[in-house]
Amino acid sequence: MILSTASLAQNKKADSLKALIPVADDTTKVLLLTELAWFLRNNDAFIAYEHIQTAHKKADELNKKEYLPKIWNYEGVILRNLGNYPAALQSYYIAVKLAEDIDNQKEIAYAYNNIGDVHRLQGNFKEAAAYCSKASTIFEKLNDWKGIGYANARLGELYEEQKMYAEAKAAYEKVLKVRTGKVGATELTFPLSRVGFMAHKLGDEKTALELLNKALQTGFDASSKRSQSTTLNDFAKMYQDRKDLAKSNEYAIKALENAASSHNIQGARTASRILADNFSQLKDFKQAYKYQELFVSYTDSIFNEDKSRSFVAVFNNFEIYKREQENEILKKDQIIQVEQNKNQQTFIWAVLGVSFAMLVAIVIFINVNNKRKKANKQLIQINAKIANQNEELEAQAKNLERASMTIKNINDDIRASINYAKRIQGALLPSEDKLHTIIPEHFILFRPKDIVSGDFYWFEQIGQKLVLVVGDCTGHGVPGAFMSMLCGAALIDTVVKKEVVNPAQILLDVDKNIRFILKQDGPDPSHDGMEAAICVLDNETNTMELAAAKSAFLYFQGEHRHLIRGDRFSVGGSLIRSTDKSFTNHNIPITDATTFYMFSDGYKDQIGGPNNTKFMSKNFYDMLETMQPLSMEEQLQALASLMDGWIKDGVDTQLDDMLVLGVRLNEFYKPIDN
Repeated sequence: MILSTASLAQNKKADSLKALIPVADDTTKVLLLTELAWFLRNNDAFIAYEHIQTAHKKADELNKKEYLPKIWNYEGVILRNLGNYPAALQSYYIAVKLAEDIDNQKEIAYAYNNIGDVHRLQGNFKEAAAYCSKASTIFEKLNDWKGIGYANARLGELYEEQKMYAEAKAAYEKVLKVRTGKVGATELTFPLSRVGFMAHKLGDEKTALELLNKALQTGFDASSKRSQSTTLNDFAKMYQDRKDLAKSNEYAIKALENAASSHNIQGARTASRILADNFSQLKDFKQAYKYQELFVSYTDSIFNEDKSRSFVAVFNNFEIYKREQENEILKKDQIIQVEQNKNQQTFIWAVLGVSFAMLVAIVIFINVNNKRKKANKQLIQINAKIANQNEELEAQAKNLERASMTIKNINDDIRASINYAKRIQGALLPSEDKLHTIIPEHFILFRPKDIVSGDFYWFEQIGQKLVLVVGDCTGHGVPGAFMSMLCGAALIDTVVKKEVVNPAQILLDVDKNIRFILKQDGPDPSHDGMEAAICVLDNETNTMELAAAKSAFLYFQGEHRHLIRGDRFSVGGSLIRSTDKSFTNHNIPITDATTFYMFSDGYKDQIGGPNNTKFMSKNFYDMLETMQPLSMEEQLQALASLMDGWIKDGVDTQLDDMLVLGVRLNEFYKPIDN
């Protein structure tokens, strides 16, 4: 049941990514196709290869050179998973060249690491060590924890191949250390399995069983068939070493079935080799021959290019596509040349036609001129009357011009005032550069409907705590901006001056301030107020505490999505007094990689699309879930692009202010000196 539920979740994510692709612009399509290919690389490498090829073509068409190194690296990994090592190496070498052209050190390091991996798989340990070491050095300089993990994974495999088990275990333990708490289950399976198997090789059977069982369960949770095959093969090899061949066969058969169903040729090759050895020791030579033949077949599919023609044909499709593109350009050039010749002939005939028409016009002019002289006398009399009328019209026109100028001056003054108000509002918003220093991985999508906005974001650091606020004030434009500045001032009074860092208490204090300033407890009160979400990150306890007023808070931890709906009260507003309001605090431990979002209702309530309907909360939440593989910068680009398309396909007008704040915590935030 665990496996089927996880598979459904994985399929849902893949389907969601596919659903976003048709409505995205071309640039975002490249990003989504690339991430979809990476997502499928271990479970369906053939489909992953199709997607990475499509991303490749689109990136070429758009001349997006900055995307190509990653695409070539991903393509190489997929080819490696399919057992086509020569093609994988070619992809990695191209990735290095393209990354060097734009000085992308990160992708250069990933390519070096991947090249080392292929050399290891082919038994070229010296070359493998050189490339993996170069990759590790670059990752250390970049302080890239993901890259450090990958580099040590490859080094661990290299040590393991040479039976240097203590060194391999140390490298795998480093992978496990840098990934724990920062990644989902899929990327933890590998180091758990490898550390466990190295513990077995070093004689620590208790640790080996504990970690291998944990790795297998993690692989099932992540629905990663490749990870499951690796761990099942490790169990099979461990029981083979213990001479428990029946149990070894049980795990190896499961590994073989799993690997074959996911086109994992390397995993299937390993499992068939284990089974051939086991049955040979059991004197069952018929079964031993069967699995030895299977092992040879899988080996040939990896190392004998002649026996992988079906895949090479798929690989060559990309080269065919390039030639087709070049032929298409030549055809277009020929068509343009033909059109130019046609245009020259048309021009010559046009000149002749115009010359003839001018001769006819001269003859007609002479005849008409005589008649015109007779009519001129009558026209003089009529013109005198018209002149009098023109004087009156000119006077009216001058009056209209003066009125128009007055209106223009008024509009210019109003616009200048609003633009100045925008500067004031912008000055009150905290510096995003400062937030980037504290939390590097974040984005802010801020789109006022008019020049100024009723939506605003705010943050302040108090000791080891960071207070984040997203507010949506009544109205938009100038009225909304006035309210946002009032609420910002109330937050400064509560958080900065009084140092209140309890989210629910902040909402109550700001509510009292707003009600007092707007006299909402008196006669004829206004109903203006604010919907808001407040999140307090505590660096000492590694927790986040949040409260929301008629707003919501969405967060992802590991593989799971969570939605917290706020209390039904707004901040301010005359319908409910402060004494009758209460807000709820929600305390969330940060025990895993966490990404969260705070937002106003402008994005999800925007009308658009082919049917002119609201975007809706569910679609908004589902979309954010499918974007989890993307970086925060890529998520911002995708959100903006998708909303542009949604508006363009519908009413073609933004209806409300929009604000979305996204934050990714991999290590936790870094307090800075105020």
